[in-house]
Amino acid sequence: MTIHKEGYPDLTAFDPNDKHYDPKSDPDKPRRINVAVKYKRKLKRTISLSELKKQKSLAHMKLLQRGNRLSIMPVTKKERDYILCLEWATLSHLELLSTRKHVVKFLTRSP
Repeated sequence: MTIHKEGYPDLTAFDPNDKHYDPKSDPDKPRRINVAVKYKRKLKRTISLSELKKQKSLAHMKLLQRGNRLSIMPVTKKERDYILCLEWATLSHLELLSTRKHVVKFLTRSP
């Protein structure tokens, strides 16, 4: 996914007839923000939250810190690249050889 539109107030929070209405939300200081994302592609395999938590390289990632909920939050380029490399971690050697050029292309591309 990529960010298609930066954060903007969740208008449903201000509508008393909506199930997402939040009486404590103020239009000048909204409590909930929407971010429009755009689908890019599906990963070759599911990478679970528990698998991410086992990765020492991701120990400082905000998502994995105690008390954070699964939500939209910043991910550094280094974290993103590491997670996307995990996609290939369980493929067999032959599958990896057949996709090696795609991995190299991905890792060497410009942001």
